[in-house]
Amino acid sequence: MARSGLGVTMYSDLDPVPATTTWAIGDVHGCVNTLVALLSRIESIDTDPKYLFVGDLVGKGPSSIEVLELVYQLAEQAVVVLGNHDLHLLAISHGIVKQRPGDFLDPVLDCSTWDWRGWLENQPLVHLPAIAGDRPWIMTHAGIHPDWSIEGTVQRGELLSDAIVRQNWDWYRNEKTPIGYVAQILTRMRTLEPDGTPEIEFTGGLDEISNQSKPWFQFPSVVGCTHNTVSGHWAALGHHHHGPHHCIDGGCVYGGSMIGLKLETAQLVQIPRLATDALT
Repeated sequence: MARSGLGVTMYSDLDPVPATTTWAIGDVHGCVNTLVALLSRIESIDTDPKYLFVGDLVGKGPSSIEVLELVYQLAEQAVVVLGNHDLHLLAISHGIVKQRPGDFLDPVLDCSTWDWRGWLENQPLVHLPAIAGDRPWIMTHAGIHPDWSIEGTVQRGELLSDAIVRQNWDWYRNEKTPIGYVAQILTRMRTLEPDGTPEIEFTGGLDEISNQSKPWFQFPSVVGCTHNTVSGHWAALGHHHHGPHHCIDGGCVYGGSMIGLKLETAQLVQIPRLATDALT
């Protein structure tokens, strides 16, 4: 503890204050038990972690409502950016589209004990965490178009967020609209054609990409000149590090792992999917 002498506080005797660390968490997809195990592992390493969820909290896995409740209860300890499956859930809840086989979202849609939809609708699409280091970070679910600047990416994310909050869903799955194109890039992009056109339906690994196309993060990038980027969405890659970019979707819901990436040091923690998160 601190002690005083002649009015001077001796700070050398103060108990050390744990530094806040920042961990990006890959796609959860309703795997709540694996998420709890990952957070527990991280908290055994760092005493005051902050969590950045790269989106797709829900869908495909067995416990989407439990994941939403857990992340909501983290409050200011966590930031979430919306992924394509989160947008899909919201679109279902507004009657824009119907639930697909394999979504497993009935427990969320039937939940009336708290306003999960209002909370989810107010989550951003783009996040710039305040992290000490030589290069700042920017987080989205799928990625950032290589032609976009930081300012342009943030503005586009805010445009999409505003439409969601105002419950304007005319853009959903319509990439011909400006907002629909933004959603396509931020939440669904993996590869781009040579002219920068996204190939949204591609889901395979790097060795399956056609000769004409490349992963979005292999193009010369405006954002990559100044920032590190972190995203999820591409389960076939697992953890993939290319230049300033980290992909951290470990494909947990498919039997892979859930990934935590410490942004200050690039330390990785991976938890294999627990049996209790497997669909029976």
